[in-house]
Parts: sequence; structure tokens; C-alpha cells
Amino acid sequence: MATGGSSYDIGPNGSVKGEDTPSGVDEDPLRISFDFKADLPDATAPSLTPDRTSLSAGDVGDPSASWSSDPEVYILSSSFSLSGKNDINVVGPTVIIVDGNFSFSGKAELNILGPDAYLELYVSGDVSLTGQGVFNDEENPEAFQLWGTAPSGTSQTINVAGNGDFAGIIYAPNSDLEIKGNGNISGAAVGEDITLTGNAAFHYDLNLKNFDSDGSFGIKRWRELRGSTEWLDFSSTSALASAVAPL
Repeated sequence: MATGGSSYDIGPNGSVKGEDTPSGVDEDPLRISFDFKADLPDATAPSLTPDRTSLSAGDVGDPSASWSSDPEVYILSSSFSLSGKNDINVVGPTVIIVDGNFSFSGKAELNILGPDAYLELYVSGDVSLTGQGVFNDEENPEAFQLWGTAPSGTSQTINVAGNGDFAGIIYAPNSDLEIKGNGNISGAAVGEDITLTGNAAFHYDLNLKNFDSDGSFGIKRWRELRGSTEWLDFSSTSALASAVAPL
């Protein structure tokens, strides 16, 4: 766990530890740091031509499409809510863009069904998925992506709950984000303020480390040259090439 602040709060039943944390240790200091710093740009919805401008319970997406196919695009100009025993079943590649709030309540459920089904959900307002939650059939976090598009300087509240396992990606850098449930949570989450409640265990999926990469460079390793015998010879290109070849 890394934070840019000076403190953190872990409840009486919470823990931060890994597979090699000694028995009986709930807060492993080797897994907690206070020097986290990252540029977290605002999320923006893509500019797409809509296939639909309204949304209702039932199936969305083309079940015959593959993951790499063009998605079915829904662009909603106002808030959307679903309640009761109504479900939305994502059966193919789908993008939903909402200019407003997005909520599920009661026994309503959002289902991602099948290996080629995914949902990219972009919401500018508040999000409440507190019905039966999000069921991700393949447990692939990339199959459910929630993007909070509230810009810097504005507020956004995102509440995701459910009793089963949750797999997904949430990127909402300007949001108050609460994730609660009784199952395991796998994927990744970015918010301004994040609260995890319930009996769930959060697992970061290492396969997501290069997800949505912008192609920028980063440091993979470095070597500190402590004395003149280790310094590189920049007197000519051939001398430099000879020095760096073993590296």
C-alpha cells in the first residue's frame, strides 16, 4: 500500500500483508509507504458515434462479435437508473457514456457474460452500483472498466457493492470511491479518496501494470557509478559503445 499522505486508517479487522508476511502481523511495514507520487490525469470519454441513445434492461452488445470488434456504443445525455429485478447483460463489446448519474439498486444486476464481452462505462456524475453488484463471468478485470470523468475541481461519488466476487478496473481520480462487499475484489482502483469496507480482500492484478499505457518511458533499472574506474568514456562513440556493450 502506498499513499502520498502521512497516515492511513485500517479497521480492527483489516490488514495489509502479503504471502511472505510473518504470521501474526496484520500491518506489514515492508508493504506500506508514504512517498507515493503519480500524475493522475482526468479521465475523458472517447469521441464515438452512438449506435443507441437510450438504455434499458436486457442484453447489450453483439454476442457474435469478438473482443477486437468495434463495440456497440450507447451515449446517454442524462442520468440512468435501474431497480427492481431488472438486469443488464453485456454479451459483447460495449461502451456506455453517461452525461449524468448512473445507478443500480434493489435486485438489479450488471452482468458481463462471455469471454468476448466487455463494458467500458464512462460517467460524469455519481455512480451507485449497490443492487446485486457487478457479475463478471470470466473474472477478467479488463472486461469491466468504470471511468469517472468528473474533471479536477469537481466532486464525484462512486459506490460499488455486492456480495459476490468483483473483478474490474475503476479509474476516477477526482472521486470519493467506496468499494464494499463480502467477496474477493481483484483488479485496480484509482480515486481521490478510497474506502474499502466489508469482508472483502483486495487483490491487485499484476497483468494490469501496462494497461492503457501511453507509451511513455520509465526507469526499469539503474547502476550507480561510484568511482573513476566505473565511469564511462565519452571521448568517442566507439569508446562509449565498447563500455556500454556489457550492460
